[in-house]
Amino acid sequence: METCISSSVQATESCIPPHPRGLGGAIGGMLAAKAVGVLLDLYKIDGHIQAGYNLIFILCGLSYVLAFAAFQGLSPELKKVSL
Repeated sequence: METCISSSVQATESCIPPHPRGLGGAIGGMLAAKAVGVLLDLYKIDGHIQAGYNLIFILCGLSYVLAFAAFQGLSPELKKVSL
C-alpha cells in the first residue's frame, strides 16, 4: 500500500492514508523486545539465564492459548462461507 502527499494528487486520483495499526504493532514489537532484553539481563545477573528463557517461552505459549480462547469467545459460532 502506497501513501501519497495530498498536494501531488490530481482531483480524479485517490490517496490512501497510512493505517495507524501498523505503527502500533511496530511500537509494541520494540517494547516487547526491550522488555525481553531487560528480563534476560536480570536473570543473567542473578545467574539463572535458563530460567529467564523458560519464563519467556512460557509467556509466549500462554499468550497464544489466551488469544485463541479470546477469539473463540468472541465468535463462538463459526460458519462456512460459500463463495
